[in-house]
Amino acid sequence: MKKFRLFKLILLTLFVFKILLTSSFSKNETSIIAKIDNEIITSYDLKIEINYLEALNPNLRNLTQEQKNKIAKESIIREKIKTNEIKKYFTLGKETDYLIRVMTDTYNKLGLKNEIEFNNYLSKHDLNIDIVKKKLEIEITWNQLIFDKYKNQVEIDIKKIKKKLKKEEFKSKKQKLFSLSEIIFNAENKEKLNEKYKKILESIEKIGFKNTANIYSISDTAKFGGSIGWVQQNQLSELVIDELLKTNVGEITKPINIPGGILIIKVDDAKEKKLETNFELELKKMIQYEKNKKLSQFSSIYYKKIKKNVETHEN
Repeated sequence: MKKFRLFKLILLTLFVFKILLTSSFSKNETSIIAKIDNEIITSYDLKIEINYLEALNPNLRNLTQEQKNKIAKESIIREKIKTNEIKKYFTLGKETDYLIRVMTDTYNKLGLKNEIEFNNYLSKHDLNIDIVKKKLEIEITWNQLIFDKYKNQVEIDIKKIKKKLKKEEFKSKKQKLFSLSEIIFNAENKEKLNEKYKKILESIEKIGFKNTANIYSISDTAKFGGSIGWVQQNQLSELVIDELLKTNVGEITKPINIPGGILIIKVDDAKEKKLETNFELELKKMIQYEKNKKLSQFSSIYYKKIKKNVETHEN
């Protein structure tokens, strides 16, 4: 009887020891890297974010682990702050037609044809479609929040756009298109701005524009290496056009002042196409582009505003 009790005691001791040992390993594997208000960000979250960013921009693989960690941590913090603000106004977790369209655009940018190919692609990065959908939904809902808050402040000079379009139509039957990437950054004062600009130029020289965009850009395009895609000349402001026409393919523009920051553009490619003959359709496209640009600027301004009121601790 005593032997049986002793055997049970040994088994119980081994069981408790196993639990403690497993718990110890878990703590070593997963650590807290930051705290946003009352929410924690763990090293596991960081690993998922690195995988996600690498899936969207494979060039990130060329960076050091320290650089990847820095980019991923800032990306998670930005997402957490946005999510907490979104939850004050919206309920997340709804699949909409627009989310499906954005998902399609995302995998098309990666050269993939359908969701099956996208799922296979994500599995190679230890990800699944549900993770990506959740992240895309946060960005979509954030954009909706910005639109709701600032739609009455988005002033578009339609007469000016019409005049510009008619001038283009009269001047030439061809339209110049640019494939562009961007870095948008800001700083507290002119001295720090010049210092950051110098660092950005050094980074572009060392690791390329796309990876530098991931590190320094505050734009939503940062996760895609700053890629904007193809943009028609008549959709751009005269200030930007003046700089682009002085910039060869593969080169970057000088810094351009915009509301909410400083813009640097890289000309990835350029071509010409026949000018759209449907004036009203072209006008709609130009107006929408102008609205999106202004809302993007409001997004940056609003994010900076709410971030000031968020308690952030980083390890």
